[in-house]
Amino acid sequence: MFRKWLKRIGIGILILFVFLSLLPYAFPLRKFPHFLEQKNYFPESKFIEIDRVWLHYRVFEPSQKSQGSILFIHGFSGSTFSWRKNVKFFQEKGYQVLCIDLPAFGFSDRQVEHWNMSNEQRIKILWQLAEIINPTAKWHLVGHSMGASYVWNMAIYKPEKVEKVLCVGGLPNKFRPYRSAGMSLLLKYPPIKRWIKVIAENFYFNFEKFKELLASAYSKTPEKEDIEGYLAPFQIQGTTDAILSTFENAPTDTLNVSADYQDFAERLQLVWGENDQWVKKSLADAFVQKHSFVPLRVIPQAGHCLMETHAEKFNEILLEFLRKQ
Repeated sequence: MFRKWLKRIGIGILILFVFLSLLPYAFPLRKFPHFLEQKNYFPESKFIEIDRVWLHYRVFEPSQKSQGSILFIHGFSGSTFSWRKNVKFFQEKGYQVLCIDLPAFGFSDRQVEHWNMSNEQRIKILWQLAEIINPTAKWHLVGHSMGASYVWNMAIYKPEKVEKVLCVGGLPNKFRPYRSAGMSLLLKYPPIKRWIKVIAENFYFNFEKFKELLASAYSKTPEKEDIEGYLAPFQIQGTTDAILSTFENAPTDTLNVSADYQDFAERLQLVWGENDQWVKKSLADAFVQKHSFVPLRVIPQAGHCLMETHAEKFNEILLEFLRKQ
């Protein structure tokens, strides 16, 4: 009798498993344009293919005598749009400004297999673009959240090409061999990826959900143009697949470099929002306690996206840092 019940339970579980595996394919996915067919580009948008990876970038040339070159790199879910309240300010102060969309985000490539080959490959691609824009520049690197790791790894990879490094709401961590075995295994099962795509594209990639997302990141209610600017890149074909691929196939190498924090004393700084709920300020406090030579600037009442919500104060802090001898 007990074995009969076990058999029935086993059959029931198998039927449920098959049903849930097939069910997501009954729901249609939304149709989005290809990233090169998207119509919401900016007037200064440009594209370039480097090592089989298409990058979207924007360049703002200085409106007066050049004071240097700044590279801005966004965080997770961000894009060049994230720096809209900063680029003109620094352009007018005499800086050449380069903003890049990381692959899978913004208007850059959604085919990310070549981007995911290695962390060293990622850093090489970013440096190639920077050196195409200005071969002789020593760059000021500014990265927000996830972008902080990118600019830090760019800095330790080519320290001779770097002037200053500012990490905004993110720590300057060296890329580590990270790939969640459980996550990677789950994402290799197609129905799970299909479920994520169905839920994300049909229920989350919309105005109201992005309003909630930004309200959390901003620590205040976002404006309509803020929501539309963040939402637009998520309405491109292949976005969900590309983002999932960054988890499933994340590179597992570390950069073989000798440069470290002490080598960037006087050239590395952190800036944080006091009310950041996404990356807690306590992480920054712990970092500077360990590395006391790294300054931490805090913007009162600011959340995670402080360069947007408190642009005037952020621009003031960054300009002061860039001009500091």
